[in-house]
Amino acid sequence: MDILKDTLINPVEEKQLLSISSGISPADKIKDDLLQASEHVKTALNAYVDDRLTNLTKSMFDPIKKLRMGTFSTMKKKKNVHVKGREVQFSSQSEIFGKVSLISQTRDINLKDIFKYPLGLVPYSLCDEMGIMVKNKKSDLLAELEKDTVLVEKIPAASCSIIDGMALVRKVKCSGLTFSQVADVIFKAALLSSRASTRIDIVFDVYFDESIKNVERSRRCSENISVSFKKIIGNNIIRQWHSFLGEGNNKTELIKFLVSEWKSKQIDNGKIIYATYGSHCICINDGREIAALKCQQEEADTRMLLHANHASNHRFSEVVIHTPDTDVIVIAVALANTISSDMFIKAGVKDKARIISINRIIQKLPDFSTAVTDAIIGFHAFTGCDTVSAFWRKGKIRPWNLMLKTPVFVETFAKLRENWVIEDDELILNCESFVCAMYGSITFKRVTELRFQCTASAMERLMQNAFLLVWTASPVISNVLTTRQQFEKEVCKMILKLQALLDWDGVEKKVETSQYIGYL
Repeated sequence: MDILKDTLINPVEEKQLLSISSGISPADKIKDDLLQASEHVKTALNAYVDDRLTNLTKSMFDPIKKLRMGTFSTMKKKKNVHVKGREVQFSSQSEIFGKVSLISQTRDINLKDIFKYPLGLVPYSLCDEMGIMVKNKKSDLLAELEKDTVLVEKIPAASCSIIDGMALVRKVKCSGLTFSQVADVIFKAALLSSRASTRIDIVFDVYFDESIKNVERSRRCSENISVSFKKIIGNNIIRQWHSFLGEGNNKTELIKFLVSEWKSKQIDNGKIIYATYGSHCICINDGREIAALKCQQEEADTRMLLHANHASNHRFSEVVIHTPDTDVIVIAVALANTISSDMFIKAGVKDKARIISINRIIQKLPDFSTAVTDAIIGFHAFTGCDTVSAFWRKGKIRPWNLMLKTPVFVETFAKLRENWVIEDDELILNCESFVCAMYGSITFKRVTELRFQCTASAMERLMQNAFLLVWTASPVISNVLTTRQQFEKEVCKMILKLQALLDWDGVEKKVETSQYIGYL
């Protein structure tokens, strides 16, 4: 259910036409064709009856024009290119490769060189043919990390709790409440989830107009957005909470309103509470701004680790991060050697809630665990995250186990984490070797060579299946399958006749399959 909720759109909650699988809203022309399909068909039927039966302006045998109505499949990216003065449309990888295969029979074309280039409008390592990133189930990596790890029974006393603010906001149901009531509900939920802690940090995302996360956020939310609020007033009632959170500006204004409301509260339970809005962080108790926690990071995933480090420097020996996001756990494992406090992750809700110790995860890793913690961020980004397309049907577990078995790959991903610009040819070669190994080949080191070999093997299997199909379709064989001896005798006859057939000169060499079967 998690993967369905993360990757598919709920059509019940949407008020406009959306693709269930991709969440994309079609253009007006396609939307009209889909919604008015029955009307278009009725119009075409009436025109057919009038022209051919009533008015007799056309013959019954005249061709019928196709309606050519648009569908979601027509939204796939297509590109027109000019070849020798003629415009050609590229629409899919299979069509391009089929044309190249036919051309290679009459021209000297090296298919290995062709596989150095993407056979589509965009490289499929970036996205699919509709321009959408391929997603995998990130939570599988979390399940693999916490497997066989002893869970912590309860949150340590006098600890620091760091809460993913937007995850908490999405968790509560606030439709029908005023914004002031929403602020109270969220604040009480934060206190309740971390009642054993003496310090609570509520960390929110920052929403920029131009962001690499916009693609992922638009995928998660529908395009049917509610009214955008320039300023939130406390007594306004929220009608549709889910639609309200679909607009980035609404979430920005909501965060400002929440922090403003919380500042007016009297905190008399001895807890220290921090909250972020934009790049700022303030102490709710006295309203002062914390300069050490001022940050330009737009993602709460990374910003929560800044707060964990701040709490560690202020003598908190245990830090509990409340988040359902696998990305945060990956970053926490990677920074465990940097942050001196013991870190814990509180994930799940109700009966599935659990507290995971980061130190226990690291202790379960192989002997070279320090190298693995350095490599985990590079591995997670390389195999698919919110901003990187995943490998098709490879997931997280198999690549993870492959990396752990090969120290060279661990070292490769550790280096991948260190640099923004990759200029090391050996590092690139090792990454390609990892991809080849992930697809089951330890012989090939280059992705181009493996792509060619996979295609060649597939073509070979196709030819073998076609040849077997010709044989099994022969009426001779179908009549002699009663005994093995008769079958072998007939096969020998067929081989002799096949040899004779191939020795003929002239047109007979090009005999078609149907003629060959008749000859047998």
